[in-house]
Amino acid sequence: RSVGSYVGELVKFASAHDLRRSLGDRLRGQGVSPLIITRVLRHSSWDVTSRFYAPGDIQKEAAELRRALQ
Repeated sequence: RSVGSYVGELVKFASAHDLRRSLGDRLRGQGVSPLIITRVLRHSSWDVTSRFYAPGDIQKEAAELRRALQ
């Protein structure tokens, strides 16, 4: 979202939701359990958290599955 201008160029500012998404993604990337991430983000369920704030990294998950199945 561009909400300001600087010398004729649009500037993007991080919203509160951008920061929440970043936090959820970083926590998930560090291996924090879904329950903890859900509590930190103050959601009622992991479904909400995973859908909007910590979708995960499909490449990392695929690599983990390959390692587990070998």
